[in-house]
Amino acid sequence: LIIQPPPARGIKTRELTNEDREKIISTLMMRCSNGKLSRGSIKLMAEKFQVHRITVSRIWHRFRKEHQSEGVGLQKAIHSKKNNRGRHSKYDTLELAEQLAQQPKELRQTIRGAAKSISVSTNTIIRAMKKGHIKMHATAIGPTRLSKMKKESKEQEVKK
Repeated sequence: LIIQPPPARGIKTRELTNEDREKIISTLMMRCSNGKLSRGSIKLMAEKFQVHRITVSRIWHRFRKEHQSEGVGLQKAIHSKKNNRGRHSKYDTLELAEQLAQQPKELRQTIRGAAKSISVSTNTIIRAMKKGHIKMHATAIGPTRLSKMKKESKEQEVKK
């Protein structure tokens, strides 16, 4: 079995690419017999991909755990940090939406009023709107009134 190292990445990156993870898992699967890895497989992969052996071991164990429990293939084990990046939000947007629904309509007619009624910032409300958990409704001037107003203004212009 000939294992070729990945192409030189130049500057050593902090994380492996998904392709590298796929290669590690598929190579380790080939070196596996009766559910056990042959001795030194993890160390060999670590040397070839220029990462620590614990990194390779973690990838392999995550794959084995998810493969046995759910019967999934490579894709589930590859994305270790997907959707798990960045700062955790202070508020759960679904809970905010429920709290906002319990407030009287007069208090939640504007973004500022809605934010004040549940004691959060206006940016928190805007973020929840962007996620789709809170929806804006039409203002007092609806599309029907606007179209009537436009027609009236056009009629007045014609009369002049």
